[in-house]
Amino acid sequence: MMKRTQWVLALALLHLGAGRAVAQRPGGTSTVTSIVEFHTNNVITTRETATVQTYATLLEARMPGGPVLFSQWLAVSFLDPQFTAAVLQAQAALTVAGATGFVGPTLQSSENLVTDVSTSTVRTGYQDLNALTAEQIREGQILVGTIEWVGVTQFEAGYFGVCTTYTLLNLDLYTQYYVVPSGCTGAILETIEVKAGDTVLDTRAALFLDPLETETTTTTWQRRQTYEIVGVPATTTVPEPNTLALAFTGVMLLGAHRHMRRRQRSARG
Repeated sequence: MMKRTQWVLALALLHLGAGRAVAQRPGGTSTVTSIVEFHTNNVITTRETATVQTYATLLEARMPGGPVLFSQWLAVSFLDPQFTAAVLQAQAALTVAGATGFVGPTLQSSENLVTDVSTSTVRTGYQDLNALTAEQIREGQILVGTIEWVGVTQFEAGYFGVCTTYTLLNLDLYTQYYVVPSGCTGAILETIEVKAGDTVLDTRAALFLDPLETETTTTTWQRRQTYEIVGVPATTTVPEPNTLALAFTGVMLLGAHRHMRRRQRSARG
């Protein structure tokens, strides 16, 4: 015979699809445990930040005091091979203009600016209550109730899947949190047969799992830099002014010395 609570639960299980192949239990008293999972709307958000660095590099080339002969923007840093290739192109342009050497590339300006701030949210799953401490489980997140089945009868137990609604068998102290779910998907259940003289304690735990999401705020920076290459023109070697003055003075002194020697010889003669 079944108690009144057992009749109510039997009807609820029948409504949920009871009547599977019977799983035999040994005589005496035994226990079974079932799990019911519910997904709440109490979203737990983890906030993260990310940074993206971009580049805008300008390379210019000119002869001293002349116009720009080469100018190119590059979306890379000056350490990138693309920048090195652009330097070679700039030097080639300066060579055509008569340069025999190069000064640079020399950094002319540099600034790092925020160009974009965006936020994205990704749903990552649901709580794993096995990984939570008792302090992290909020009130009402777990409901546990037990019902006693006395043979001859049968009921379903196991994993009831993810369910949408439920009712509580609030008939006594032990069954007040015994959840009778509905709207379940993904159930893995077995039918438990309780023979005459046997007793089965059916404990059912309802887990209310909060959805998890990650919110990422991404800040995009752009480093803007300008580099310049100056061509060194070909030059003709010309003595410096001081060198010419010294040479002229030396010639004058040498002429004066010779003149004095001539006068001395004439006086002796």
